[in-house]
Amino acid sequence: MTAPHASSWLGWLVALALPLAACDRDQADAPAPLQLDPDVDVQAERAPAAGNAVGVLAKEQLDLKAIAFLVEKAMVKDAKALEAELNKDGKGYHTVDLDGDGARDRIAVVEVREGGKRRFELKIVPSSAKPAERADAAVTVAFIDVAPDTGAAEVDVTVRYTDVVIHEPGDDLRFVVALTVDGLNFVVEDNVFLAWVLILDRPLYVSVEIVIDVDVHVHRHRKHKKHKKHKKHRRRW
Repeated sequence: MTAPHASSWLGWLVALALPLAACDRDQADAPAPLQLDPDVDVQAERAPAAGNAVGVLAKEQLDLKAIAFLVEKAMVKDAKALEAELNKDGKGYHTVDLDGDGARDRIAVVEVREGGKRRFELKIVPSSAKPAERADAAVTVAFIDVAPDTGAAEVDVTVRYTDVVIHEPGDDLRFVVALTVDGLNFVVEDNVFLAWVLILDRPLYVSVEIVIDVDVHVHRHRKHKKHKKHKKHRRRW
């Protein structure tokens, strides 16, 4: 059976969220729009993720503070370890079930770069999506933005929800870590994760949760032998 498209899951979630949103309006004013910090913003994916869906998931379904703690305290050494940690059973980093199949969905970590800034997008991948469908079905729910500031000798890190999650600007988490420059290299002594992030010549991290097709053409030169005279072959049909 073919997995539903991401838009159908989001439509189902929007319908489910409408009564909750109506109750919230009776209790308090709608939250102010998210104000992005231009110093840590990255051009990629400025618009709300997944077809401009806004306010579909409750912030309680994704523990942003716990995720920021992993990064700030260097509880993981790189993006692969971060992704593995976020998907461990029983850890409680998130309870999102986009497709409503009763199974907790997976989180994919996707890296994007813009100049010297790095962004790690946290994408929820529906558990029912087939491997080839996961990239299109994934919904971006949070960003981890890393921006080195050589003038201030620090690394500025912001962890925040996307507009898919119902949240307030005050939910954004920001911290700085000391940075030194050694020639062309950034040195972060107090945080192994950020030290890995700022390695200049490392390859872009590609999630193990999402299949990405890369078309690579390899041209090989072969030595051609002089053709011998071909004999006629008789086929039997």
